[in-house]
This record gives sequence, C-alpha cells and structure tokens, in this order.
Amino acid sequence: MNGPLLRWSALCFVAGLASLAAQEAEIELFEAEDFTPLQIDDSGPPSLLDPAGRQAPRLPSVLPGVDTRPAPRLSDQQAAQANSAIDHVWNDTTERTVAVIQIEPDGDFVQLIGMSTGAVLDYPLATDRQRLLAQSIAATLVKYGYTPTRRDLGEGQQAMQVPVVSAKEDLLDAVAAVLVEGFSLRPEGSLKIITGEQ
Repeated sequence: MNGPLLRWSALCFVAGLASLAAQEAEIELFEAEDFTPLQIDDSGPPSLLDPAGRQAPRLPSVLPGVDTRPAPRLSDQQAAQANSAIDHVWNDTTERTVAVIQIEPDGDFVQLIGMSTGAVLDYPLATDRQRLLAQSIAATLVKYGYTPTRRDLGEGQQAMQVPVVSAKEDLLDAVAAVLVEGFSLRPEGSLKIITGEQ
C-alpha cells in the first residue's frame, strides 16, 4: 500500500523539479538583452492589438505546474478597484477597451487591454523608470507562472505583455504580482482606475 504512494510522491517531486528548472530558464531568457520569446511582425501603425483581420497568437496564461504558487494579494479595496478594471476589458469583442491601474501618487501603472477571449496585461517600456523595472517585473510574472512577451509596437515603442485567456482571477493575480512585488504597493496604498477606448 505504501509502494504506490511512495512512487506517486517521487513522481510529484520530479515534476516539481522540472517545473522549477523551466521557470529558472525562463527568467534567464528574459534577463538576456535580446530576449523576445515570441516574434510578432507588427508592421502596421503602432497598436497594442493586432490589426483587424489577423488572429492574435494565444499563449498559455499560466505555465503548467507553477500556477499553484499563491500570488501576492491586494487589499480588499485595491482588489475591488482592480476587478472593476478587469470587468471593463474582459472578453471585449471590439478589442478597443483599455483600463489603466495607477498607483497614487507616484504614477506607476499597468494597463489592461480587452480581447475577444480574455484580456492582455500591458506594461509599456517607454520611460527610463519603466525600462529599469522591466526585468524585475518580468521575473515576478514568471515566478507566478505567467509568460511575459516583449512586443514591438513600431516607431521605437515597446511593451511587455501577458495575454490571459483562462479566468479573470488569473488576470487579477498577475496585476497583484506586478503592483505588490514589482511596484512595492502597500496594503494602504491608493489606486486610480482610468477606463476608455483606444
């Protein structure tokens, strides 16, 4: 009776080691200067979404075996605000809605972009501060099982994006990871939500 349980435990241990090795490899890849896990040819006007008529590639929202790690949590008020932003963009068939989640008063932010199946967490790489924080934010996202992708928006503009198609809760976890670990948001910190269309 202990034999099958012992074999099952050993199998889980080996699977966990393989998952951690894959996670470490992903972090090292993003830290390399030329890291671009997904090449996207976006030769049209700079847009955060693919031009009409092109099917956007769908990446896994959460890496297998890593999604059991609990992401940092927002306070109840912060989570309610983030959820209102997620609700605004989630499953947007027009793929035009945008919601910005900004920390007050310092101004660090992430934005969410609507997709017909889910949404995209988007972190622009436009300012010196955004580029400075990009590596640690990418490492944080990878640590919690997400797959950040550097996206060339044209005209020298870039962004780090994470498509999430699985569930709103997964997108909330990704937002919380960026805000709490990437930007050091404290439980008493204030958020400002800005919604609109692009």
